[in-house]
Amino acid sequence: MSWIKLHSNLSRHRKLKKLARTLNISTAQAMGHVIAFWSNVLDLAEDGVITKWSKEDIAEYSEWRGDPTDFYNALKNGGDGFIDEREDKVIVHDWFKYAGNYLKTKYRTNNPERLKSITSIYTTEVILS
Repeated sequence: MSWIKLHSNLSRHRKLKKLARTLNISTAQAMGHVIAFWSNVLDLAEDGVITKWSKEDIAEYSEWRGDPTDFYNALKNGGDGFIDEREDKVIVHDWFKYAGNYLKTKYRTNNPERLKSITSIYTTEVILS
């Protein structure tokens, strides 16, 4: 079973607060949307690269029922949000910080090249420990 690191201060994090304000929803609702998003990324795009996902996909995987473009832009938060647009990729911001322990456990011994590939997206220094 896959899992992701969730910090207890998520409900107080400035990015989550801004997401809630931007979408005019409660912090608890925003947190639910982000957790649904992260869970689906882990299951469907474990490397955190969601370039192939449409805005509609992202909204659906996040359980967002409003306008997909509004949700995408709120997640992006002007370059300081939960997703990043880098060159020709859309990736989950700091994905390896949250899913890295799971991915290391999954791939360290049975597929270290896959782990290196994922790690290289988020850092220039590959850390396998």
